[in-house]
Amino acid sequence: MTDKAFAASFFAALISMVNPISTLPFFIAFTRDVRSWKLKCVLTIMLSTFVFGALIIFMFFGNDILYFFGISFPAFKVAGAVIISGIGLSMVQGSQDDKVSDTLGVANGHGFFSQAFAFFPKLVAPLGVPLLVGGGSISVVVVYGIKAQAHDALIAEAVGVVLSVCIVLAVCYNLSSFIMRIMGRHGLDIAVRLFGLVLLGIGIQLMVEGISGLTLNLINPKIL
Repeated sequence: MTDKAFAASFFAALISMVNPISTLPFFIAFTRDVRSWKLKCVLTIMLSTFVFGALIIFMFFGNDILYFFGISFPAFKVAGAVIISGIGLSMVQGSQDDKVSDTLGVANGHGFFSQAFAFFPKLVAPLGVPLLVGGGSISVVVVYGIKAQAHDALIAEAVGVVLSVCIVLAVCYNLSSFIMRIMGRHGLDIAVRLFGLVLLGIGIQLMVEGISGLTLNLINPKIL
């Protein structure tokens, strides 16, 4: 496989798993109370940097990390499903908005970057993990990471692909302020609850897939 073919294949696979367009509504929902455009840009950069770092770590050490902790991919899915389901339920009930407002209120008097660092953990779960850095994206970077390490010349290409995907992610998320102005406050209220329901559905689907993977071959087909 040539460098260009490897990069194109890796980029197509990873961008489809990270899928910035499909997760953009969730970013909008989580940052709806962030009024400062600069603050939102900083949060976007922080989130993209987090995703880049996490994917690079999993690309080179993913198998070793999961093996060290004795975690399987199905178990990782179940753990992610629990987080997603909890956040989705709070969005449907409207309690997520209160948590976000409280976080921003506490950080208001502590400077621009203090606000960003105070709010950032609210984006890490579930948007950073496991929506952006989840089972699909981790699987892709692990597979292509193995290929890259087998051919040293491809390592730089692999890192460049991950960086490119994260840049696309940052650009897409920076459009959120424009989209929020179009939707308006009431539109966002409705959208947050709808996206919360979708997020809850994603969590349940991940849980079913994870449990199915964990229980695979544990049930004897002859007794069914």
